[in-house]
Amino acid sequence: MKRIVVLVALLFSGMLSFGQYNFAVSEIPEGLKTGADAVTRFDETEFIIEDIKSSVTKKHWAVTIFNEMGESQHSVFRAYYDKFSQVRKIEGTIYDAGGKVLKKLKNSDIRDIGIGSIGDEITDTRVKIAEFDKKYYPYPYTVEFSFDEKSSNMMFFPTWMPASMERNAIQKSSFMISVPDGIKVHKLSQNIPTPSKVTRNGTRTDESWEIADFRTGDFESYSKNLTVPKVITAPVDFQINDYVGKITSWSDISSFYYQLNSGRDKLPESLVSELNNMLKDEKSIEARVRKIYSYVQARSRYQSIQLGIGGWQTIPASVVATKGYGDCKALTNFTLALLKTAGIEAYAALIKAGEDAVWDNPEIPRMNFNHVIACVPVKNDTIWLECTSQDNSFGYQGDFTGNRMALLIKPAGGGLVKTTAYEPEANFLYRTAEVSVSETGNARIKTNTSFGGIQQDTRAYLYKSMNVEEQKDWLMKRIHLPNFKILTVGSSLDKKRNPVLSETLDIEATNLCTFSGKRMFLKLNLFGNFIDPDGATGERKSELYLNPNMYNFLDTDSLVFEIPAHFDPEFLPKELNLKFAFGEYQTKVVKEGTKLVYLRRVKVKGGTYPKETYKDWVAFIKKINANDKQKIVFVNKNG
Repeated sequence: MKRIVVLVALLFSGMLSFGQYNFAVSEIPEGLKTGADAVTRFDETEFIIEDIKSSVTKKHWAVTIFNEMGESQHSVFRAYYDKFSQVRKIEGTIYDAGGKVLKKLKNSDIRDIGIGSIGDEITDTRVKIAEFDKKYYPYPYTVEFSFDEKSSNMMFFPTWMPASMERNAIQKSSFMISVPDGIKVHKLSQNIPTPSKVTRNGTRTDESWEIADFRTGDFESYSKNLTVPKVITAPVDFQINDYVGKITSWSDISSFYYQLNSGRDKLPESLVSELNNMLKDEKSIEARVRKIYSYVQARSRYQSIQLGIGGWQTIPASVVATKGYGDCKALTNFTLALLKTAGIEAYAALIKAGEDAVWDNPEIPRMNFNHVIACVPVKNDTIWLECTSQDNSFGYQGDFTGNRMALLIKPAGGGLVKTTAYEPEANFLYRTAEVSVSETGNARIKTNTSFGGIQQDTRAYLYKSMNVEEQKDWLMKRIHLPNFKILTVGSSLDKKRNPVLSETLDIEATNLCTFSGKRMFLKLNLFGNFIDPDGATGERKSELYLNPNMYNFLDTDSLVFEIPAHFDPEFLPKELNLKFAFGEYQTKVVKEGTKLVYLRRVKVKGGTYPKETYKDWVAFIKKINANDKQKIVFVNKNG
């Protein structure tokens, strides 16, 4: 999909020219400098809509850099462009702490690189990189940049997020959108301290927002960071190439995408015959869909193609059938063409993919997507197909496209729908272990573990892509026993709708137990690890957000310890039960002859909770971590 550009900058009508500012660090208020990696002196962005086919963006900003982190964030400027845009008038200057000019940017300091030359994409996107030479510039120093961009891609308007980086401060930042009469625009502002200013300028209306003397500090953990200042803009009327669109609802976007890609689903006759023969014995819809999906996986591979309007318009299904490759649009379109030929109802679905992708502000319909998948509605069910993967389990979405909204593409009436919600019971880890402890405190440990849903993703990749020695090395870094070696590793993957990976380990541990006189100490929780608390204190501003792709899980451990007969537990730990809206935790220890059974269960339910529950979440984490470290004491009856 085309890169969705977020302008993290400020907008200001009547921009400052170069050299029109005192960049001495002493001019920055002390309250902004304290603890800051960088301070934005000013940041001005003007987004000027010329008509429904073109726009101009003007940006000018300066940042004082105090350390390496600030340098990594601000010292280099990158401007992406393609056949629909031109980047012009790049200027830059670097100043010392006193505001004296050290160097001005030269043309030789600006590299122009094709994105396809540094990645595996087939694309016409390029990037201009403005960077001062590698000479050491002592901190603090200030960089100033500006550029203009002319664009004919009016499907995308900027989102202004001036405070998008932690431990940065802003002296002044502004954003302005200039709209000619007769053109409508979606606008939404959030967390801006002062109202916008609206002015008439001939036949145009200009609206501007500004923040000043603003500190970001550290972003709150377990938060969507919805309290940062933001202005979203999006088109209503627009044109790209010969395609004219109007977006007043999500259904309008669905119809436009359908129009953009209609008529590209014709398959070669030879493939139609092959498909009919392949499906002749399959009676159920699910069986036919499964067979088609297996065919796509076996006969095609993913290749990103971002040429011209191709960022949103697929290559024809016939080309994929012949070439055997395509991007997410093309492979989804190819799959849909096969399903259509088989008489199966199916649709493309636009989605914002990624483990940590946050769906925000659905009240503004806009092209807020980066991926396409296939949706097959069946009775009492929906089958989602990730068409870019050659080894994905049939119908499995995982944390890449699950637990979020998607836009169903139809000629009319398309809208937002929910993808698969992976509840804790689907993302499970069930572990059993037999632990034989010797008199010297060494142990032989044999484990059987089942990983389900999202929890199996990493393990499935591990066992698919690494050899046995690499697997052992990977596991050694993640098993927290004092001294041990892995003797054998085994695994198998059940590729059902919610895939399950089974793992067996045979471990030899030295000094698993420690001794003091006639007492032997044993940590019961050998494998379970929870979450490190962030240690944040003070008043909470944001709601508690537990990303369902990370914090929807159920872990159970059942460990059976075989203890030498002449060792008796001095005491058995008390059963512990914690229960909150966001999670549960239970542990229990039972003695059965010479065996000790340790039971542990952790369940976390992702979602959004009131900000007042954050302190309960931190307490929950700390109590679990403390209890997980608990040791049991055995006394040697033989002295």
